[in-house]
Amino acid sequence: MCIGYGRSSKRFQNWDRSLARVPKREFRFQLSEQTRFNRFFKGFTRESPALLAIESSEVVRLTHATNQNSMNETIRADLFRYYQHDYSIVRLLLGLRSRAFRYLFFKRLSNRYSVRTPHGFVYKIMERHYSHKFGFQIEGQIGKGFYIGHFGTIVVNKEARLGNNCNIAPGVTIGETSRGENAGVPTIGDYVWIGTNAVVVGKITIGSNVLIAPGAYVNFDVPTHSIVLGNPGKIISRENPTEGYIRFCLPD
Repeated sequence: MCIGYGRSSKRFQNWDRSLARVPKREFRFQLSEQTRFNRFFKGFTRESPALLAIESSEVVRLTHATNQNSMNETIRADLFRYYQHDYSIVRLLLGLRSRAFRYLFFKRLSNRYSVRTPHGFVYKIMERHYSHKFGFQIEGQIGKGFYIGHFGTIVVNKEARLGNNCNIAPGVTIGETSRGENAGVPTIGDYVWIGTNAVVVGKITIGSNVLIAPGAYVNFDVPTHSIVLGNPGKIISRENPTEGYIRFCLPD
């Protein structure tokens, strides 16, 4: 039995349209949480698999989990990069209007839960759907507070490692070198900003607080507090290179 999750699927089209119909103005503060929740869901179709995922007990449990829950903390940090408000289920649903966060949300959940479970199966379908629709092919170990500037083709190797509060732009490739001294994949630190069409390849280490300029080609180690420009890349030391570029990070 083949299950379709392509762009032509009416269920997913209904899901996208329902998100687009949500008013972008802020909810009035005098409304109760339950009223806000009901107003948001009013536009959803009952047969949408995304709605089934959101309504599942696992996601509801996730939104009310304690701060010790690592998955909850990761999604809190991701959401804060897109929507700078206190975390709640209403804020989570509003954050899902962002294409990038919508993909990342289902990506996190599909990585956590086995595809053999009913909710894990739904999460994997949603992740694959938005991967094809938006052009994201992001694998590997991704730290919390991950921010995708715009949707477009992005490739991250399944063995790559990215730290916390990293920014990535369309056209970026973080990939593997299959031969030579640098055979392998990159390890990237915290607070790293990677610009449009940059290429980061090989078994290299990128330090924390690094800005990789658009179009740069990086196949060498980069120390902390640096800017990388050009192709071939050139390192420029800078005390705080990502200031103004990486913003709205959830405090530790």
